[in-house]
Amino acid sequence: MWVVTRGWLQPSSTAARVKLLVVANSQVNSVTIVPLDPADAIMNVPLSTPRGRPMTVAAFERYALVPLGDLDQVAVVDLQQGTLVQRIPLPPGAGAAGAIMLDDVIGYVANSHRNTISQINAQTVDFGDSDVPMTDAHFHGVSDPMTGSLLRVPGTGNPLVPQACQRTTPIFDGRMRYNLQFAYKRMEQVKTEKGYEGPVVVCSVYFIPVAGYIPHRSTIKYLASQRDMEVWLAPIGSTRVLVPYRISMPTPIGMGVMQATQFVSVALPRAAAVGTKTQ
Repeated sequence: MWVVTRGWLQPSSTAARVKLLVVANSQVNSVTIVPLDPADAIMNVPLSTPRGRPMTVAAFERYALVPLGDLDQVAVVDLQQGTLVQRIPLPPGAGAAGAIMLDDVIGYVANSHRNTISQINAQTVDFGDSDVPMTDAHFHGVSDPMTGSLLRVPGTGNPLVPQACQRTTPIFDGRMRYNLQFAYKRMEQVKTEKGYEGPVVVCSVYFIPVAGYIPHRSTIKYLASQRDMEVWLAPIGSTRVLVPYRISMPTPIGMGVMQATQFVSVALPRAAAVGTKTQ
């Protein structure tokens, strides 16, 4: 079996990019590097192990990650030199299946036997495991991030009350399990360019990681330490469902804000659909 990925290589900031075809050869435990544009000599890189089989390959600029299946290792290949940099050991019994590279340094490998991921640094050739593994229980009673942004307020009175913020929403985003804890902050009045005009309830939002994450990652630490994240909730028509009108959160380069300029809800005829539709 062989697995192919495409990439490009820029040897220096002034050099032209080289388009590459990178092939993982599972039968002979090697990686083949094929320069496409401009064409050049093909390089074959042995992975130097009689055990383990390349499951896939992920490449970004100079480096490629090659998970080695049940060997619990991932190989780092230098695409510029055509050499094996190192085989990085993963946690025992983790397995190494899929891989992805986020940039020319950081990548992730799926630990198929533990339902976790390992972060790989291709330059320092080390890894950071998802130290908090997922279990079957973490997949129950959760919402995806989009569905989790819809808040239904119980009762029959005005839904725009402080109690609307008294909740914790369990989220699974496909990789990590975390909670979003809401707390009442204040009321505001808003007016969009088109659509809703009226009160909104403002909730503080706190990010609480649960599983499938790496505790020492700076991003996790940063999000978990924030106390100034806010969401402004407005109602969908005459329903008891509130949705975000405005979201704000600190970032390392300043406050990030996402705010609706139009907020329109239209009731559909019952013959066509039941309920309301938002636009």
